[in-house]
Amino acid sequence: MKPPRNSKEVSKFLGMAGWYQKFIPKYADICEPVYRLKKKGAKFYWSTEAQDSFDKIKRALTEAPVLQLPNFTEQFNLFTDASGVGIGAVLNQNHRPIAFASRTLNKAERNYTVTERECLAVRWALNKFKTYFGSLPVKSNDYRWALKLSEFHIEWEHLSGVQNVVADVLSRNPVGNMDGSQISCAALRALALNSREQLIPEQREDPELGHIYRYLENPDDGSVNATVCEGWSQDFKIIDGLLFCAKYSTTFGELRVYIPRSLREAIKKEFQDLPLAGHLGKRKTYLKLRDTCYFPYMRKYIFEYVSTCNRCQKFNYKNALPAGRLIPIVSNYPNEIVTLDLLGPYPASRPEGYRFLLVITDHFTKWSELIPLRKASAQAIANTLFENYISRYGAPISLISDNGPQFISEVFEPLSHRLDIKHMKKVTFRSQANLTERVNRNLVQMIACFVKENHENWDRFLREFAFALRTSVKETINKTPAELFLGRKIITSFSKLINVTEGAEYVGRNIEKLFDEARQNMRKQHKHWEKYYNRKRKEVNIKVNDLALVQTHFISAVGRRVIGKFMPKFEGPYRVLEVRNNNLIIWKRG
Repeated sequence: MKPPRNSKEVSKFLGMAGWYQKFIPKYADICEPVYRLKKKGAKFYWSTEAQDSFDKIKRALTEAPVLQLPNFTEQFNLFTDASGVGIGAVLNQNHRPIAFASRTLNKAERNYTVTERECLAVRWALNKFKTYFGSLPVKSNDYRWALKLSEFHIEWEHLSGVQNVVADVLSRNPVGNMDGSQISCAALRALALNSREQLIPEQREDPELGHIYRYLENPDDGSVNATVCEGWSQDFKIIDGLLFCAKYSTTFGELRVYIPRSLREAIKKEFQDLPLAGHLGKRKTYLKLRDTCYFPYMRKYIFEYVSTCNRCQKFNYKNALPAGRLIPIVSNYPNEIVTLDLLGPYPASRPEGYRFLLVITDHFTKWSELIPLRKASAQAIANTLFENYISRYGAPISLISDNGPQFISEVFEPLSHRLDIKHMKKVTFRSQANLTERVNRNLVQMIACFVKENHENWDRFLREFAFALRTSVKETINKTPAELFLGRKIITSFSKLINVTEGAEYVGRNIEKLFDEARQNMRKQHKHWEKYYNRKRKEVNIKVNDLALVQTHFISAVGRRVIGKFMPKFEGPYRVLEVRNNNLIIWKRG
């Protein structure tokens, strides 16, 4: 909040501060330098003394005993207001503030009508303090605001500016132009362990151990069961009015303050959510809390809360085994599944000017087509696929590609529909789902061996490389791609030299036998892969309608002032719509 610039703004500030003056010790003495500016005939001059007074008042408003910890068993009061420049809010309980917040309006929001700005203030404040109301954040615009606001249990009441002093001042003196999590909010600084005035009555009236407190305070109190309390009382002590647990020794000694049920929500947020806590995980949070605090089943309570912390789930590194076991893609005959991938851009080759390489691979036989392209448009890829593969070998049943714009465009997709091809897109950053990725690795290695220093001749030996790939035995099928795709072995110069051509004759009569052998080898290889892959994987058990987080892969961009390591590791949560093979999850955004 900026200092007042004239007498009118001084009046507004003092009106807001005066609303809580009974909670601020020596309020009149602190405010006296500012009050001088309100005297009749006084010339407005903002002195150093006035600034010191202004800072002390602001500090007093955001510290104990003004701010109090929330009691989640009682009603909250949220006061909001909007002006032409900003919106403000104060969260109250029993006429005492829990937190303040304000922000400036952006250019578009300043064009809102008065009613729209007031609605914006309500929506924004509920989002800001959503942890106190136990609901999801309010998003979207217009009529959907009402639908989202209906999730909160709210009793609406209109107050004039005179009655709504604090929110009115905050809206007219908003913090700088910030948004989202950057918005400055007067955080709750009144730690429960330091707020003796609040702890003592809460401990005395606590439904769990309040009877122990009253027994230790007065053993003759007729309202408690002395027989039960006598056994429990050996583990507790009252010191200076506070109830302590003395059962276990800790780093700080044998005494730990007892946290009543009404304050546990605030305590767990304080030890987990604030910057001083740091979101360090359930074990470290519990151990830190255990040194100074006690309440029944505290470990279970803290572990459950931290395990469901939205921020921890999105930002923390996962040390557990990655989720998802290997489920190999199975094909049983040629042209059942064909995979596509695009390599490049590379330096323009000379003299043809090729910059990209389209790799087409039959999943069952491992037969590959290597086709250089000058441009990687959807139209060029669709034409190349049809002219160099489909027109020769027919349309495949299924086509697997990545999510590149060339493969999901309005040009490429109609080709799939017209030829009744099922187009499957692999998950982003999961290259293992596309067989062509393995072919690419071998292909790039071959190009690197022959390209030498002149990288503009990368396309020079593509035909030779295709020949090498088609005539080499593949580990998965224990056959060459040519044997299964053409029904014969390809005759090489070496086979002619030693006059071994009998094996190259057409083997159509034995092709089914070759297919069966290839399928058996493939199943054997798949089991081998599963055995080693699944050793470092855990099985997932996600069901329809569950909420799930999706892994992200942010890349640092200095120009946009974005650091990849500072971005969330996961985003969501998203609603699961469908589960396939217990691994593939179909989810809905938003």
